[in-house]
Amino acid sequence: MTIEKINAVQSVQVTQNLKKVKESANYKIGAGSDEVAISPKAKEALELSKIVNKMAAQSVIREDRVADAKEKVLNGFYLSDKVTSKVAEKIAEFLF
Repeated sequence: MTIEKINAVQSVQVTQNLKKVKESANYKIGAGSDEVAISPKAKEALELSKIVNKMAAQSVIREDRVADAKEKVLNGFYLSDKVTSKVAEKIAEFLF
């Protein structure tokens, strides 16, 4: 038994694959008359996608609201009876 023959088979396979690649490389692009038609709905979807991506890239954090909330936390606004009872009501509504 010799293992050398396995390598010879691999060599033949590689040569055949290279031959296929060379044959396909000889194919001339543009020789046919292929056309692509993009529907108006597809164009609209593309524009919508561009808008959505642009909006997603923008910051949605409202700095004024964040600053207001930070101030309320520091002042203890959220620890007042009015706020805690309102939060408790909302939790109860959610649970029941």
